[in-house]
Amino acid sequence: MWKIKAAIGLITLLVIAALVTWGKHGYRQRDQERAKVVLLVGVTAEVAMVPKLKVKDAPAAIRRIGSDRDTYYGNWQGAKTALQTQTDRVVDLGRKRDAAIAEADRARAQVAALKAQRDGWIKRAQAASTRTERRAAEAEVAECEASMDSLYKAGF
Repeated sequence: MWKIKAAIGLITLLVIAALVTWGKHGYRQRDQERAKVVLLVGVTAEVAMVPKLKVKDAPAAIRRIGSDRDTYYGNWQGAKTALQTQTDRVVDLGRKRDAAIAEADRARAQVAALKAQRDGWIKRAQAASTRTERRAAEAEVAECEASMDSLYKAGF
C-alpha cells in the first residue's frame, strides 16, 4: 500500500515539475515576443523621429518618413552621379596612359634606330680611308645625335 502512495506522490511531483517547466517556457517565449515588438516599435518611432507615436500624429510621421526617403534617394542619386563621373575620369586616364605608353614605345624604337644608325656611321668614320669620308661620317653622326637630343628634350 505504501508503494502505491509513493508511486502516486512521485507521479504527482513529476506532473507538477512538467507544468512548471512548461509555464516557464511559455513566459520566456512571451517575453521574447514582447521584446521583439517593443524593439520594432521603438525602431519605427526612432526612424520617424517621434519618441512616442500617437494615432493622430501617424499621418505626419508617415509624410516625414517619405520626405526623408526622398532626401536620402536624392543623396544616393548624387553619389551615383559622382561615382559615374569618377569612373569616366578613370577610364579616360587609362586611355591617356595607353596612348602615352604607345608614344613612348614609338620614341624608344626611333631612338634605338637612331643609335644603330649612329653606330654604323661611327664605324664608317673609323674605317674611312680619306678625310672627306671621315668628315661626312662624322656629320652623319652629329645629325643622328641631334635627332636623339631633340627626342630627349621632347620628354622621352
